Amino acid sequence: MNTFVDTASVAETRELGRRLGQVLEPGDVIALEGDLGTGKTELVKGIAEALGVTSGVHSPTFVLHHHYQGRVPIEHYDLYRLDGMAWSPSSNGRTAPACSTSGRPSGSG
Repeated sequence: MNTFVDTASVAETRELGRRLGQVLEPGDVIALEGDLGTGKTELVKGIAEALGVTSGVHSPTFVLHHHYQGRVPIEHYDLYRLDGMAWSPSSNGRTAPACSTSGRPSGSG
């Protein structure tokens, strides 16, 4: 299922994330696509807040992956730099991956 949402501010983006986080269950996957600076990490910050994550949420742009412990653990990936590599999530059915990309990796869609 694809859903496209436009938000008008950081606060609105975080609120959308909080609403998503309230209904996430282990094994759910959210894939975010957008240009750099469009608010993907802000959305993940809202999701993390709703899931009770107490550590700071940061963009995985330079490290490729962050793990956050909450009601449902979050695996936050940046797939943009993985162009041409096979995707193999670390999810074992007990986490909720949130994947961000600022472009479409080769071979997708």
